[in-house]
Amino acid sequence: MASHEPKDDVESAIRQTETHSTHEDLKSGNVDFERGQLLAELGDPDAGKSDEERKAIDKKLMWKVDLWLVPWLSIL
Repeated sequence: MASHEPKDDVESAIRQTETHSTHEDLKSGNVDFERGQLLAELGDPDAGKSDEERKAIDKKLMWKVDLWLVPWLSIL
């Protein structure tokens, strides 16, 4: 159940900011500030992984990015 706690914290923080937001806050850019705070509170998804595991995850991610990006770049 420990894997659900950070998600619940983020969801409750989002609900809290949504309920306290006003139309004036949206105009002044407070949304970007609040979003930055929420992102700063997120934990490291690679925490506890070895260097080999991190490299494998990065390689898989870059492969997915390449599969999406290269066809678009070749059209240009």
